[in-house]
Amino acid sequence: MRQAFRASVLHCLSDPGEESRASAFEYFEDGLLIVEDGTVLEAGNAESLLDGLAEDVLLTEFPGKHHCVLRRAAAGLAAPLRLPG
Repeated sequence: MRQAFRASVLHCLSDPGEESRASAFEYFEDGLLIVEDGTVLEAGNAESLLDGLAEDVLLTEFPGKHHCVLRRAAAGLAAPLRLPG
């Protein structure tokens, strides 16, 4: 089942190292996280992704101060660390 979560999203693109490189992160204040069977398919700006979202995708919105944090897993896939709720 494909689901989408709308919230602020912090996406770790790579290990920031000791210097906390800004290029290691992406932040979407109004973000969209698209998940299918526990696998993150896409994360990005909600405004950009909502138009292409299929009608059968369950959309859950978390307005306000809810956040979702993603980390880069060993296989290169994004794995959720924290979902709003």
